[in-house]
Amino acid sequence: MSDQENKGGRPLNDPGIPVWSGNALKVRRILRGWKIEDLAQRMGVAKSTVSRWETGMHAPPAAQLDQLAAIFDIPRASFAREPKVN
Repeated sequence: MSDQENKGGRPLNDPGIPVWSGNALKVRRILRGWKIEDLAQRMGVAKSTVSRWETGMHAPPAAQLDQLAAIFDIPRASFAREPKVN
């Protein structure tokens, strides 16, 4: 597995989402008044999985990204951030 892939083998810069922003997920969760456990339960994943997404350690697979977009009723691109320019 290369440094550019998450444990699911999906490149972190998957064409489906330019660059994952875990903070965008965290902000939306907090605005809903949900704990990590609440979102994990809605997603059917472990709370450690949501935590890894929020910290940016991993990006969710495409199917779970679609599920997040549906839960928050936003386009999946809303979880993207602009790449940093050096």
